[in-house]
Amino acid sequence: MIGILLVITGVTWYGWKTGKLFSKKEITNNKIETIETKKNITETTDFYTIKAEYPIEPWDKDGVLEQFVKQIVDQKKEEWKIGGEAYNSEKETEDEYSDRPKMVYESNIFYEKFESKKMGTVSYLFKISEYTGGANANEEVQTFTFSKEGKMDIESFLNISDSQLVNGKKIPNDIALSRMIFEKTQNDLDNFPDTDMVSDGLGLSYLGADGITLDHKKCNCDGFFYGSNLQNFVVTDNGLVFYFGKGNITARVAGSIGIELNWESLKPYLNK
Repeated sequence: MIGILLVITGVTWYGWKTGKLFSKKEITNNKIETIETKKNITETTDFYTIKAEYPIEPWDKDGVLEQFVKQIVDQKKEEWKIGGEAYNSEKETEDEYSDRPKMVYESNIFYEKFESKKMGTVSYLFKISEYTGGANANEEVQTFTFSKEGKMDIESFLNISDSQLVNGKKIPNDIALSRMIFEKTQNDLDNFPDTDMVSDGLGLSYLGADGITLDHKKCNCDGFFYGSNLQNFVVTDNGLVFYFGKGNITARVAGSIGIELNWESLKPYLNK
């Protein structure tokens, strides 16, 4: 019996009746173990439904994944509470258009996991969708990456605050990396048919003639943080995949979308 139990804990565990994945155990090449357990939250009223899932990841020493998801759930519950502004506004619309179908707000939070045995990391991509009417739902993304030492941010991998000398001109790394993302989209015109939309979303359209100075008139803004293009990423054996929410850099029909830059292309920007 002991031998059988040892075999069971070394494979993926599925629910007896549902076949649903509850937890996973994998061992990397350098003998690091990571055991992930999934948790679920469901909140329902006559006005809204909120469904969320998140993993309990041992390398997440501070529990940031759980905190992140619970914060969004609590925020939605407060925004959509019975008697709140959103609720009262919908009730007024219902009274004005009595033949209109009853509106039920929806929010769904789910995740995908990425592992890089080469880098000794696990990454989580959260997709946060929200439907409050209209043709389709909004969807934003948030990512988290961990090594056995704990949470990692983009500067754990890339130097995005320095500059590189390119053709005799100093180009800020965050702008150069944003351009690399833009160039990658031009090889995938099925998902990125509108070049101007990609350039606007990455803030590249707002640069002046020198290609490095923000033109405030073009963007009609006080500033643009090019490092924001690099904050949502997952780590794979091949490189870094940068993610963007629905409609951020391309048509909404494409949904949330990722763009991969391989390690070879990232070499000039890697932190030692």
